[in-house]
Amino acid sequence: MDQSLSSRRFYASVSVVALDGGWGVMLDRFSLRTPAKAVLCVPREAVARLIADEWTAQGDTVLPASMPITRLANLAQDRGADSASALADEIAAYAASDLVCYRTPSPAGLALRQAELWDPAIDWLEAWTGERLAVTDGLARLDQPPAVLAAIHACATRMDPWRLTATAFVTGLTGSAVLALMMETGALSAGDALQAIRIEEDWNAAIWGRDDEEAAQAASRHADLTAADRYLRALD
Repeated sequence: MDQSLSSRRFYASVSVVALDGGWGVMLDRFSLRTPAKAVLCVPREAVARLIADEWTAQGDTVLPASMPITRLANLAQDRGADSASALADEIAAYAASDLVCYRTPSPAGLALRQAELWDPAIDWLEAWTGERLAVTDGLARLDQPPAVLAAIHACATRMDPWRLTATAFVTGLTGSAVLALMMETGALSAGDALQAIRIEEDWNAAIWGRDDEEAAQAASRHADLTAADRYLRALD
């Protein structure tokens, strides 16, 4: 059954089944389908079980926003292969103005915190690709060495559509291709990624306090990063 037909829960049971070429999810006796109306078929049983858990957890109303792993799998199957080149380009484009490359010169404590969390990411990328991103504490856009952007693009191009879709999602979420690649390889957890992208917000919150809206944004970002991390680890 096409999951987009109704927002009301229309099924009682959820199960994982083996399919030709992968794993699917059944809602009662109907196969879960993507928005393109194809039977969802993921490459790992662990991914199918995560998706099944999301559908099992739904109440009387099916809330697509509460099923990020289902959304990632749908995107990967429906559009991942056709948009692979564009996604690799997008990741490399983020690297050209990567979050971890733009530092603040002051206050000194905030600059030190950025260096503490972002320098290891720069070092990791160099160790992994042999190329190093440039860093600045100015406002002008950096021209990154073409070799490092080419190396990042090559890393993205080698991914299958399932991993590439999630990595592009994390890249957009964090504003950093480097942090996304670290999460893709398992070198960075969702919690550590959240800390790395919220340095300034956390710094200000420690001084002025955190309001409800800002706390909600942090929680939402953490939930999305955690879901992407679980999805990627299930693909391992």
